[in-house]
Amino acid sequence: MRLKSFVPFFVLAAFVLLVGLACSMTFNATEPAPTAAVPTNTVAPPPVAPTATPTLVGPAPNPNPNPNPNPGPGPGPAPSGSALDLSQSPNYGSQNLSAGFTPDPFQVNLTSGGSVNASYLGGGCSGYATSAPDFRLNWSGTSSRLRVMFIASTAGQDTTLIINAPNGSWFCNDDSSGTVNPMIEFTNPQAGQYDIWVGSYTAGQYIGGALRITELDLTPASGVPNPNPNPNPNPPAPSGGTLDYSQSPNYGAQSLSAGFTPDPFQVNLTSGGSVNASYLGGGCVGYATSAPDFRLNWSGSSARLRIFFVASTAGQDATLIVNTANGTWMCNDDYGGPNPMVEINNPPAGQYDIWVGSYQSGQYIGGTLKITELDLTP
Repeated sequence: MRLKSFVPFFVLAAFVLLVGLACSMTFNATEPAPTAAVPTNTVAPPPVAPTATPTLVGPAPNPNPNPNPNPGPGPGPAPSGSALDLSQSPNYGSQNLSAGFTPDPFQVNLTSGGSVNASYLGGGCSGYATSAPDFRLNWSGTSSRLRVMFIASTAGQDTTLIINAPNGSWFCNDDSSGTVNPMIEFTNPQAGQYDIWVGSYTAGQYIGGALRITELDLTPASGVPNPNPNPNPNPPAPSGGTLDYSQSPNYGAQSLSAGFTPDPFQVNLTSGGSVNASYLGGGCVGYATSAPDFRLNWSGSSARLRIFFVASTAGQDATLIVNTANGTWMCNDDYGGPNPMVEINNPPAGQYDIWVGSYQSGQYIGGTLKITELDLTP
């Protein structure tokens, strides 16, 4: 009886143990596996480059300067690989000038043209120039006006003018005073650096001429290069003699009208005398007689008039002094050689008194004085 009661108890205990084990296995089988944390890779956006703030430079007025340094939007983008660069050294040097400077005008001979198309500046700027400035003016003092102009050696050749003023403004001009020569006038000019470019209106063209800077009432129509005009019709006289246009000319006079033939008109004469023409200023030099050598009475309308002297013996150095119909003195020493030439744009009608000087005192040079409307030179 003891054995029978033990067996059922044993069986019951085994059954309970098996059920518990089964429940434990079921629970472990259905429990979800823990999820591993997946790191999130946050990529920062690339840094944004700061936007450069362009310096506003006002458009260039045409033909006269605009006193507002920022009158409108700045110039457009520079053409690929080329721009006007005022940080470069100027091609034809620089000059310090102060208000009231003498001789006035200041003049430097140079050649226009280059590969940079200035039209990218906007504001009416045009022409082709070098990247470097052609000339640099360092200005000081107080003046009511300052004019910068360029006069081509050959009338009708079209040049332009581009100037960067001390306040960073660009000023430009193509044609002025009824000519194709450019001029820019500054009213009450600021002290500082003026960088000047002379452009050629047509690409690939290179034009010789004279850059002039003046405080006087001169324009490109006042006369053309190589002459160095002095606007004072009554310069102070030196002791011992002056050029006197009231006297009768040594070699006669001639009346000529526009379109005259034969062209050139010419007369043979001899240079030299005791009057030193340097007292006139404005680059006038040479020794001549007090009386004019020749007198021209001019009439009619012409684009230009050239007066030059050719020595009979090559290499002899003569000079030319002309008192024009409006009383202006115009002078030249060498024009592509020791022979002198003066060219006058749109010559006013009237009397032109002409002296042929010798560069050296006591020298007398025979040769031919020529007057022409044609494209002739010595």
